[in-house]
Amino acid sequence: MWQGADAAKRDAKDEARLRGRALTWLRADLILRRRQARSEEAAQRRLAAAKLLWWLKDTNLKGVRPGPDRTLMPEAEVAAWDKLWDDVKATIDLAQKAPVATPTE
Repeated sequence: MWQGADAAKRDAKDEARLRGRALTWLRADLILRRRQARSEEAAQRRLAAAKLLWWLKDTNLKGVRPGPDRTLMPEAEVAAWDKLWDDVKATIDLAQKAPVATPTE
C-alpha cells in the first residue's frame, strides 16, 4: 500500500482509513458478484466465480486476507474482513452450482 517516500509518512489511522475504504468498495462489488452468482446464465456465474477467485489470490489484497499480514489490525477490523472473505467464499460456491430451476405454473 505504502511505497517510496509515502512509506515514511504512514500511520495507523491512514492505513485503517484506506482499509475501510477498500472494504466498502469490495463489499459493493460483492453485491454485483452475488447477483451474477444467482444468474440463470452460466457465463454470468462463471464471471462471478472468476472475479472472486482472483480476490483470493490477488497480492494487493494479501494484507487483508487471513494470515500473518493482519497482526497489527484491530480485532473489530479483522472480524469485518473475515466476514467479507466468508461471504466471498459462499458466493463462489453459489456461482459454481447450477441454478435451481423454479417451477412454472
